[in-house]
Amino acid sequence: AEQIGAGNFDHRIAIATGDELEHLARRFNGMAGELALSQERSERIARLKRFLSPQIAELVEDSNEALLDSHRTEVVVLFCDLRGFTRFAGAARPEDVMGLLQQYYEALGVIITRYGATLTCFMGDGLMLLLNAPVPCSDPALRGVRMALDMQAAVQILILSWRNRGYAVGFGI
Repeated sequence: AEQIGAGNFDHRIAIATGDELEHLARRFNGMAGELALSQERSERIARLKRFLSPQIAELVEDSNEALLDSHRTEVVVLFCDLRGFTRFAGAARPEDVMGLLQQYYEALGVIITRYGATLTCFMGDGLMLLLNAPVPCSDPALRGVRMALDMQAAVQILILSWRNRGYAVGFGI
Protein backbone atom coordinates (compact mmCIF):
# COMPACT_ATOMS: atom_id res chain seq x y z
CA ALA A 1 0.00 0.00 0.00
CA GLU A 2 2.88 2.38 0.77
CA GLN A 3 4.46 1.68 -2.63
CA ILE A 4 1.24 2.37 -4.53
CA GLY A 5 0.51 5.39 -2.33
CA ALA A 6 3.91 6.74 -3.37
CA GLY A 7 2.95 6.40 -7.05
CA ASN A 8 4.72 3.11 -7.81
CA PHE A 9 1.78 1.58 -9.67
CA ASP A 10 3.92 -1.24 -11.09
CA HIS A 11 4.36 -2.73 -7.61
CA ARG A 12 2.49 -6.01 -7.06
CA ILE A 13 1.62 -7.93 -3.93
CA ALA A 14 2.48 -11.64 -4.07
CA ILE A 15 0.42 -13.65 -1.60
CA ALA A 16 -0.50 -17.28 -2.27
CA THR A 17 -2.50 -18.28 0.79
CA GLY A 18 -5.63 -19.48 -0.96
CA ASP A 19 -7.86 -17.38 1.30
CA GLU A 20 -9.40 -13.92 1.42
CA LEU A 21 -5.96 -12.30 1.79
CA GLU A 22 -4.90 -13.70 -1.60
CA HIS A 23 -8.19 -12.47 -3.08
CA LEU A 24 -7.60 -9.04 -1.54
CA ALA A 25 -4.05 -8.96 -2.95
CA ARG A 26 -5.36 -9.80 -6.45
CA ARG A 27 -7.93 -6.98 -6.19
CA PHE A 28 -5.25 -4.60 -4.91
CA ASN A 29 -2.96 -5.52 -7.82
CA GLY A 30 -5.83 -4.95 -10.26
CA MET A 31 -6.46 -1.54 -8.75
CA ALA A 32 -2.77 -0.66 -9.10
CA GLY A 33 -2.88 -1.65 -12.78
CA GLU A 34 -5.91 0.56 -13.38
CA LEU A 35 -4.18 3.46 -11.60
CA ALA A 36 -1.14 2.99 -13.84
CA LEU A 37 -3.32 3.14 -16.97
CA SER A 38 -5.12 6.22 -15.68
CA GLN A 39 -1.82 7.95 -14.94
CA GLU A 40 -0.48 7.15 -18.44
CA ARG A 41 -3.66 8.53 -20.03
CA SER A 42 -3.46 11.73 -17.97
CA GLU A 43 0.16 12.22 -18.99
CA ARG A 44 -0.68 11.68 -22.70
CA ILE A 45 -3.54 14.17 -22.50
CA ALA A 46 -1.31 16.70 -20.73
CA ARG A 47 1.24 16.38 -23.57
CA LEU A 48 -1.49 16.80 -26.19
CA LYS A 49 -2.86 19.88 -24.40
CA ARG A 50 0.45 21.63 -25.00
CA PHE A 51 -0.43 21.69 -28.71
CA LEU A 52 -4.22 21.28 -28.86
CA SER A 53 -7.26 22.69 -27.13
CA PRO A 54 -8.38 20.58 -24.15
CA GLN A 55 -11.47 19.29 -26.01
CA ILE A 56 -9.42 18.17 -29.01
CA ALA A 57 -6.76 16.60 -26.78
CA GLU A 58 -9.47 14.52 -25.07
CA LEU A 59 -10.98 13.60 -28.45
CA VAL A 60 -7.63 12.47 -29.82
CA GLU A 61 -6.91 10.45 -26.69
CA ASP A 62 -10.34 8.78 -26.74
CA SER A 63 -10.28 8.09 -30.47
CA ASN A 64 -9.16 4.79 -31.95
CA GLU A 65 -8.62 6.62 -35.23
CA ALA A 66 -5.40 8.45 -35.96
CA LEU A 67 -6.92 11.93 -36.20
CA LEU A 68 -3.52 13.57 -36.30
CA ASP A 69 -2.05 11.38 -39.05
CA SER A 70 -1.11 13.29 -42.16
CA HIS A 71 -3.85 13.28 -44.78
CA ARG A 72 -5.54 15.53 -47.34
CA THR A 73 -9.04 16.80 -46.74
CA GLU A 74 -11.19 19.82 -47.43
CA VAL A 75 -11.04 22.14 -44.44
CA VAL A 76 -13.26 25.18 -44.01
CA VAL A 77 -11.80 28.07 -42.00
CA LEU A 78 -13.97 30.89 -40.68
CA PHE A 79 -12.71 34.10 -39.12
CA CYS A 80 -15.08 36.49 -37.40
CA ASP A 81 -14.85 39.57 -35.25
CA LEU A 82 -16.75 42.55 -34.00
CA ARG A 83 -16.21 45.63 -36.14
CA GLY A 84 -15.49 48.79 -34.15
CA PHE A 85 -14.82 46.75 -31.02
CA THR A 86 -11.43 48.34 -30.26
CA ARG A 87 -12.90 51.84 -30.38
CA PHE A 88 -15.87 50.68 -28.26
CA ALA A 89 -13.61 48.94 -25.70
CA GLY A 90 -11.44 52.05 -25.37
CA ALA A 91 -14.41 54.27 -24.53
CA ALA A 92 -16.75 51.93 -22.59
CA ARG A 93 -16.71 50.88 -18.96
CA PRO A 94 -14.95 47.52 -18.36
CA GLU A 95 -18.18 45.86 -17.19
CA ASP A 96 -19.92 46.98 -20.41
CA VAL A 97 -17.09 45.53 -22.50
CA MET A 98 -17.18 42.24 -20.61
CA GLY A 99 -20.99 42.08 -20.77
CA LEU A 100 -20.95 42.59 -24.53
CA LEU A 101 -18.27 39.91 -24.99
CA GLN A 102 -20.20 37.49 -22.79
CA GLN A 103 -23.35 37.91 -24.89
CA TYR A 104 -21.30 37.57 -28.10
CA TYR A 105 -19.50 34.41 -26.98
CA GLU A 106 -22.67 32.81 -25.63
CA ALA A 107 -24.54 33.41 -28.89
CA LEU A 108 -21.70 32.11 -31.06
CA GLY A 109 -20.84 29.24 -28.72
CA VAL A 110 -24.26 27.66 -29.19
CA ILE A 111 -23.87 27.84 -32.97
CA ILE A 112 -20.27 26.60 -32.99
CA THR A 113 -21.33 23.59 -30.92
CA ARG A 114 -24.39 22.90 -33.08
CA TYR A 115 -22.26 22.73 -36.23
CA GLY A 116 -19.43 20.76 -34.64
CA ALA A 117 -16.81 23.38 -35.48
CA THR A 118 -13.44 23.50 -33.76
CA LEU A 119 -12.50 26.78 -32.12
CA THR A 120 -8.79 27.04 -32.77
CA CYS A 121 -8.14 30.57 -31.63
CA PHE A 122 -9.88 33.46 -29.99
CA MET A 123 -8.41 36.77 -29.07
CA GLY A 124 -10.62 39.49 -27.68
CA ASP A 125 -13.50 39.65 -30.13
CA GLY A 126 -11.85 37.60 -32.89
CA LEU A 127 -12.45 33.89 -33.49
CA MET A 128 -10.93 31.33 -35.84
CA LEU A 129 -12.98 28.19 -36.49
CA LEU A 130 -12.39 24.99 -38.45
CA LEU A 131 -14.87 22.59 -39.96
CA ASN A 132 -13.80 19.08 -41.00
CA ALA A 133 -10.57 19.24 -39.00
CA PRO A 134 -9.63 17.55 -36.83
CA VAL A 135 -13.15 16.15 -36.46
CA PRO A 136 -14.51 15.01 -39.85
CA CYS A 137 -17.95 16.16 -40.97
CA SER A 138 -20.06 15.82 -44.10
CA ASP A 139 -20.35 18.72 -46.57
CA PRO A 140 -17.97 21.06 -44.73
CA ALA A 141 -18.36 23.93 -47.22
CA LEU A 142 -22.15 23.89 -47.03
CA ARG A 143 -21.99 23.48 -43.26
CA GLY A 144 -19.61 26.46 -43.06
CA VAL A 145 -21.93 28.69 -45.09
CA ARG A 146 -24.92 27.69 -42.99
CA MET A 147 -22.97 28.25 -39.80
CA ALA A 148 -21.87 31.70 -41.01
CA LEU A 149 -25.46 32.64 -41.84
CA ASP A 150 -26.67 31.49 -38.42
CA MET A 151 -23.85 33.41 -36.74
CA GLN A 152 -24.69 36.53 -38.72
CA ALA A 153 -28.38 36.29 -37.78
CA ALA A 154 -27.64 35.72 -34.08
CA VAL A 155 -25.17 38.58 -33.83
CA GLN A 156 -27.46 40.96 -35.74
CA ILE A 157 -30.04 40.49 -32.98
CA LEU A 158 -27.37 41.37 -30.44
CA ILE A 159 -26.23 44.38 -32.47
CA LEU A 160 -29.76 45.82 -32.37
CA SER A 161 -29.84 45.58 -28.58
CA TRP A 162 -26.32 47.03 -28.36
CA ARG A 163 -27.29 49.98 -30.54
CA ASN A 164 -30.19 50.70 -28.18
CA ARG A 165 -27.54 51.14 -25.48
CA GLY A 166 -25.46 53.42 -27.71
CA TYR A 167 -22.82 50.85 -28.74
CA ALA A 168 -21.64 51.24 -32.33
CA VAL A 169 -20.37 47.70 -33.00
CA GLY A 170 -20.76 45.57 -36.13
CA PHE A 171 -19.92 42.00 -37.10
CA GLY A 172 -17.76 40.56 -39.84
CA ILE A 173 -17.20 36.97 -40.88
